[in-house]
Amino acid sequence: KKVSEIQGSADKIEYFPASQELVLNNNASLKHGKDVFAGPNIKFNLVNQTMIASKQDKKRPTLSFEASQLPTKKEL
Repeated sequence: KKVSEIQGSADKIEYFPASQELVLNNNASLKHGKDVFAGPNIKFNLVNQTMIASKQDKKRPTLSFEASQLPTKKEL
């Protein structure tokens, strides 16, 4: 499975080769294709291209995505 380009920023970024995961801590932002994720902490799995964003105190994760990527009623 091809991994698309990923751009990220955070106060601290860690890469774990054994699990193929990126962990972005504090002021995390991750751009995956045209989707943008932001939050206090983000964990991204490079193998299956999944993301977990967690809240911290009252700071919650946000997601911005292109509307054309939404499924149509027929696809649901």
